[in-house]
Amino acid sequence: MHLVTFYLYYYICKWWNYYFHPKRKIQDIDILLDRAIDQKNDAPTYVVKEIKNNCKLTINGEEQSTTPLVTTELLYSDNNSSEYAATVISELEVYNNTLRAVSSYSKEEHTSSSGGEIYLYTTIYFDISNVNGVGIIFFKKVTVNAKVNVSRVKVNYVKARYGYAGVNYNTRGWENTTSTWYSETGTSKTVYVNGPKLESVSGGMYYNIWGKGLAHVARGNSSWDTTHKVIECDMGWWGWESLMNFFWCK
Repeated sequence: MHLVTFYLYYYICKWWNYYFHPKRKIQDIDILLDRAIDQKNDAPTYVVKEIKNNCKLTINGEEQSTTPLVTTELLYSDNNSSEYAATVISELEVYNNTLRAVSSYSKEEHTSSSGGEIYLYTTIYFDISNVNGVGIIFFKKVTVNAKVNVSRVKVNYVKARYGYAGVNYNTRGWENTTSTWYSETGTSKTVYVNGPKLESVSGGMYYNIWGKGLAHVARGNSSWDTTHKVIECDMGWWGWESLMNFFWCK
C-alpha cells in the first residue's frame, strides 16, 4: 500500500511539474541574441556541436559563408528526459540593393542604429530521453521569426518546414520524412511535427531532425528569400541508411 502511494505521489508531482512548472521559452529575441553572442547553451555539448557545424543560411538559394549564431535552452527536465529549444540567428542588411549577411555580431551593435536591418530566428523543439538504456529523440515543432529594425525594409511572409530520418523506436522501421512548406503572412510561424520517437544513440544508427525557416524580405522593387536550416544529427554507424542520408548532415 505504501509503495502504491509512493508511485501515485511521484507521478502526480511529475505531471504537475511538467504542466505547471516548466521553464518558459524566451520570447524576447534581443535576449536570445545576447545568449547566442555569449555562446550560452543548455543542451549537451555534442548536440550544440552538431547544430553549430550543420546550421546554414542561404539568400535566394545561395549558401552564405557567414555562420549563424546558436543558442539552446532547457525547457523541462526530469530523471529520464529533457526538452530543449535550439535557435539559430542571423543578422542581415540591404547594401547596394543586395541582401547580405552581417559578418560580425555585438551586443552594442544590435541595440544601436548601426545594427542589422533584419534578424532571422529559426528554432527547433525536441525531447531527449533514455528508454531502457536506448537514447531517444522526439521532434516536436519548428518556429520561424523575423525582426525588422528599419521602416524601408519589410518581411511580407515567412515559411517553415521540417524533416527527420532514423530508426523508429517503437516499430524498428526506418523513417524518412520531409514536410511541405507552411506559409504565414507576417513575421512568425509555428509548425508542429509530433513525429515518431527516433533512436539517437551516439555512434549508433544514423538519425537527424531538422527545421527550416524562410523570410521573404522586400525593399522597394527588390525582394529576397533568406532561409535557415537547423539540424541535429549523428552520423552513427555507416550502414546503407547512413550512406543514403550522408548529405543531410552536411
